[in-house]
Amino acid sequence: MIINRLEKKIISILSDFLDYGGNTKICLKRNSSSINMFADAEVVLFGQQMLKNFEMRTISYRSLASRQRFTLLICILSEIHNLLLTQCYCTYRELYYRNSELANCQLKVQRAVNDVCYVLKTTFWNLGVFASSKGLMAGSLHIYMSNGDIINCKAPCFMPTNFTYIDHFETTASFILLVEKDTIFEKMLSFRIFSLIHENIILVTGRGYPDVASRWILQRLQREHGLSTYMLADADPCGIEIMLIYRYGSLAQASNALQLTCPRLKWLGIHPSDLKYLSIPTEPFILNDCRKLESLLRRKYIDSSVRQELYILKRDCRKAKLDNMMFLCDYVINKIKRQIVI
Repeated sequence: MIINRLEKKIISILSDFLDYGGNTKICLKRNSSSINMFADAEVVLFGQQMLKNFEMRTISYRSLASRQRFTLLICILSEIHNLLLTQCYCTYRELYYRNSELANCQLKVQRAVNDVCYVLKTTFWNLGVFASSKGLMAGSLHIYMSNGDIINCKAPCFMPTNFTYIDHFETTASFILLVEKDTIFEKMLSFRIFSLIHENIILVTGRGYPDVASRWILQRLQREHGLSTYMLADADPCGIEIMLIYRYGSLAQASNALQLTCPRLKWLGIHPSDLKYLSIPTEPFILNDCRKLESLLRRKYIDSSVRQELYILKRDCRKAKLDNMMFLCDYVINKIKRQIVI
């Protein structure tokens, strides 16, 4: 059990402090064992590549540079121990307000929770700590929580923050339509996408770069209900990177990719190769676009089809936004019907 590991770690640190005083050190290391469990070869490659970039780090009470981090880690261990004993949960924001005298910003609390995860070889959601969810969903879906609450997604709603408390889903949807941002989510609803498609679907957005709750829920829906997931994103480096995060995961959660990725996600568009056929305004790249594109092209796990689209972006140095697209619903319906996906 996690609580047993946590208690052993607290006892170990206190014993070291009695023996070594200010020389006490805590070693932090990512848990890479789950990488070998991945069923999808491309996700394995991603996880291994990302974890190679993580260096083992030691924080020491004696070092002025890491003393605050050391102290905050001990306090967060205590907070999490109480959460596990009482079978409760809290958000990063709540933890920050409880420990504001030790941390002058929420990011330091998040780092301390990550440190605890490395020490205990687990995830923050298994410790009862969650980030406030930002993802939205609507459509043919009921979410049944372990406390008996039922979330009806017929009307647009936020994904539950405490996503591990989801007991099960009920849905009659044929597939999931995932859109990059909330403006397109709202546009789809205003166009009555559910009526136009003539099928029960689930419309989802992570509102930009996705949070863990959105990725975890999508992965579970896909795994338990066998739902295809179609992704609609801007034809620019950021839009493509967001699609890749849903498909392969992110550096911050590389060791947890098994629970947070949809390897069979279908990229619906906008494909850069579509732009010559579409009447859609384009914009020139800015410096950040060029840097992001070069970063994406260096990633070895990206398959040849996606890479080809990136080369088209590099050649033309122009991008396009979904917000400027006419007949967006027609584009989506035609792409799904003809299975023009990557």
